[in-house]
Amino acid sequence: MSVLQILGFPFFESQAMWIAQLLSGKKALPSWEEMMKSIKEFYQSREEAGIPTHDIADFEMPNN
Repeated sequence: MSVLQILGFPFFESQAMWIAQLLSGKKALPSWEEMMKSIKEFYQSREEAGIPTHDIADFEMPNN
């Protein structure tokens, strides 16, 4: 049994329901400031726990 068979449709259905609520105005996204604060807290907690992360902003394309 694959992971897709286990998580597939219920997971996708919950995503679709959430998006439908956003588009219909029944739910709203947090403010930009709240989202950025949450992201910073997430990365800080991972750093404090010693869990490696990556930052695509530091990615450099190789010169060919």
